[in-house]
Amino acid sequence: MSQSASLGESHRIALSNGTILYRDRGTGPVVLFLHGTIVTGDLWRNVVPSVSAAGYRAITPDLPFGAHEIAVPGADLSAPGAAGMVTELLERLDLSDVIVVGNQFGGVVAQLLMADHPERIRGAVLAAPDCFEYFPPPTLAYLPLAGRIPGSMRLLGLATRSRFVRQLPWVFGRTAKRPIPRDVMDNNLRPCRASAAIRDDGRRMVLRVNKRVTLAVAQRLPSFEKPVLIIWAAEDKIYPRSLAHRLHAALPNSTVRLIEDSYTWIPEDQPDALARMIIEFADKTVHEPRTTPLT
Repeated sequence: MSQSASLGESHRIALSNGTILYRDRGTGPVVLFLHGTIVTGDLWRNVVPSVSAAGYRAITPDLPFGAHEIAVPGADLSAPGAAGMVTELLERLDLSDVIVVGNQFGGVVAQLLMADHPERIRGAVLAAPDCFEYFPPPTLAYLPLAGRIPGSMRLLGLATRSRFVRQLPWVFGRTAKRPIPRDVMDNNLRPCRASAAIRDDGRRMVLRVNKRVTLAVAQRLPSFEKPVLIIWAAEDKIYPRSLAHRLHAALPNSTVRLIEDSYTWIPEDQPDALARMIIEFADKTVHEPRTTPLT
């Protein structure tokens, strides 16, 4: 599996529930990037270089969400289970005061870290995350049902060889406004097509996607008083903007910002604008605002 070199040096780490890959780039205060389903950390390949160049260390794990390279048989792949893996990664790397950035399912993991381990989190950026009743969002409500059907993951993997299928609204058509490079999508989808063990991981993951998790963590978010930046795509086709305002109401130290000309995968559609927002937030959260303008 090809990995983007822009995320930095690649490492394997054996955790209690299995081995995962993570990339590490730069030095300075840590920004942790968490991706969603059927993608890897490469989702952030056009964001991390700018954040790293601004004086931050970017840690980007490849979570076992269906596009991962190393199978994790028997691992708890629920959102709390994934949050446990990320927490252990932070412990093993001796990282605290982390700014966590999450998109879609990665945003759920970020919310769980905020609620369960606020001592390790300095601030959070929630960029179009699953939240409240939107886990899964209505567009992808079929996934937990599909996970119960034998062979469904293999059929989905085979079907997404077709560019036409990939662009259907209930596949990837509403996630990004612009076409994703074919090699990136091929890298995301190849593991599921090639490995029965990866397909089984994906099946177990989608079976555990349930709004009870996000509704429960939402009840605990008001206790997180550290800075939070909520970023929403102005043209999002999956998550209504009202969710951003509900998160803002739940989080006592939060700000909402919109990014124009983008769908849910903001790191794909508007990586430069997203990177600028993350850097500005990190500067305010970690130290005094920089005196030189960002370019």
